[in-house]
Amino acid sequence: GRTTPSALQFSPTMKKNQRTSLQAVEGDFDAEAISRDVKEAQEGTLKSKFRSFYKFTRPHTIRGTILASIAGTTRALIDTPGAIANAQWGALLPRALIGMLALLMGNAFIVGINQIYDEDIDKLNKPFLPVASGEMSKKFAWGAVLTCGTIGPAIVYNFFPMLLFKLYMAGWTLGAIYSVPPIR
Repeated sequence: GRTTPSALQFSPTMKKNQRTSLQAVEGDFDAEAISRDVKEAQEGTLKSKFRSFYKFTRPHTIRGTILASIAGTTRALIDTPGAIANAQWGALLPRALIGMLALLMGNAFIVGINQIYDEDIDKLNKPFLPVASGEMSKKFAWGAVLTCGTIGPAIVYNFFPMLLFKLYMAGWTLGAIYSVPPIR
């Protein structure tokens, strides 16, 4: 079936093909957009591979991860007396961005491994996802998951205290357990 139309569908300033592509990224069941994206991915253009990977990372979870990262950093600065006035922004901002990158890698690992193991379920419930639709091969999906699942922990291990690494790995592990048999 078709989901409830999103606000994007009714935007008079967007062309029809723009609406359907955006909806397919965000989760609309537009068969035309899904077919077009699968065909483009099979042609192998760099743009279509990037779009596939972007969809694979589930954009709505990326926004949540970025918002949570900014909110957590801001809250820590506000709650630490003198932190804002005495902050060394030249060191703090790059470190915050590195931390956000690690969180995005962890996010991609978790949503990616879920798509690999839930492929059959997603073909029915979420046919717009790149693994379920055939837009992304399982081989490429595994490569993305293994890359993100390695780089994220490596970043945290090398740039942050051991406590943060342990917390990161707890989330990483729970995210994998959620999707991987036999516990899933």
